[in-house]
Amino acid sequence: MSSLYDDLCEKLKKDPRLTKRGGPRFDINLLLFNARDSLRELWEAADTNLIEARRVGRHPSERLEAIVEKLRPIFGERARDRFLSNFDEVVKSQDLPHKSHKAQNKT
Repeated sequence: MSSLYDDLCEKLKKDPRLTKRGGPRFDINLLLFNARDSLRELWEAADTNLIEARRVGRHPSERLEAIVEKLRPIFGERARDRFLSNFDEVVKSQDLPHKSHKAQNKT
């Protein structure tokens, strides 16, 4: 038994044209677009599961960890935002005078 996604992928292999209106490529786009909120929830649940597993000393599934990292640029915190947030935390912990990156960006 195959899923709707599997069926569309098979059709796409048979007809991979980018210029055709409609067809399996459009159907997959529509399918994924309509499931976007559920996909984000699924990613967040998997990411939370990995964090919790590490916190209690369990070794998370390598497969799950790999796919969560692969999808992090789409569903997770952006690298630049994460860097700036970490930078502010490091500076605060060292009690150094500085302007927050947020304040600098507003000027």
